[in-house]
Amino acid sequence: MTFQVLLGTLLCWALVIVVVRARAARLRRRLAGPGGFRVVLQVPGPRPAVVAVQLRRCTGMSLQDALGVLTQAPTIAVENRSRAAAEEITQRLRRAGALATCAPMGTST
Repeated sequence: MTFQVLLGTLLCWALVIVVVRARAARLRRRLAGPGGFRVVLQVPGPRPAVVAVQLRRCTGMSLQDALGVLTQAPTIAVENRSRAAAEEITQRLRRAGALATCAPMGTST
């Protein structure tokens, strides 16, 4: 493999990483609206790694913290979000295989 091909491949991968990080940052900003709702993670489901990645994408928490939330289920995964943001996070976690609910902060689930 020539040096130019190797350099081109590395630059393509660097661009992919930048784009993926930018998309994740936009998602976190969109879901960061303050409000009175929370997401309760009841059961991680059959694919906990996928659920942890979705939780990380939505909140920006580290992968270790996301896995910690999964091991403590049932637990509050996300707090102080707008209703729309909490519902979207709930849907993303459900699509990943988790059992999650969206609830106002003052209620017990």
